Amino acid sequence: MSDDTMGSKSERLTLRVSDAFLEGLDELSIKEGMSRSDLIRRAVALYSFAKEEERQGRKLGFFSEEDNRDVVKQVIAL
Repeated sequence: MSDDTMGSKSERLTLRVSDAFLEGLDELSIKEGMSRSDLIRRAVALYSFAKEEERQGRKLGFFSEEDNRDVVKQVIAL
C-alpha cells in the first residue's frame, strides 16, 4: 500500500520476524524513546552508510578504553 505524505512516497512494509527479534526491537525502542519504524529506518541508514564506507576502502569501528588503554574494535560482520 502506498500513499503520498508531504510530497514523498511512503510504502507500508510487512516483515516476518521471530519473537526474540521483536523483544529486542521493543527493548531498543523503549530505551531510545522512538518507534519501531524509526529504529528500523535508522538501522538501515547506518547499514547503508557502513557499506558505502566499506566500498570506499574504509572500515567501521568503535573506540573504547580498556585497562587504561585506548582500544579500537573493528566491526567485521556487515
